[in-house]
Formats: sequence, C-alpha cells, structure tokens
Amino acid sequence: MRTNRPRLKIVYKVVHWVYMSIDDLIVKRFTRMWDLMVKHYKITFTVQALIFISLLVWGLIE
Repeated sequence: MRTNRPRLKIVYKVVHWVYMSIDDLIVKRFTRMWDLMVKHYKITFTVQALIFISLLVWGLIE
C-alpha cells in the first residue's frame, strides 16, 4: 500500500490541476495573459509551445 500512496497523490494533483485550469475564470485570465505576452513581446509560435509545455510540466510537478 505504501508504494501506491505517492502515485495516488500525483494523480490527485494532476486531476485537481486540470480541474482548476478548466475553471472559467482561470482560463479567461490565462488567455488574456497569453494575448498580452504575444502582443508585447512578439513571442514566436515555437517559443509559445515551449512555454506552454514547460507550464504543463510545472503544473504536473507542483
């Protein structure tokens, strides 16, 4: 049972994080932030993809 507990914690965190990111206000805030970043810093698509992937990974780790 001991080995399953950390895995369950990770699964819970992932599910919780996904649920939080689906939440309307957070999505709106994130897209607004994203638009501002793109407009002000003219971030290229590849950099955007890298940032998005790193954010996803960070979200899964947190």
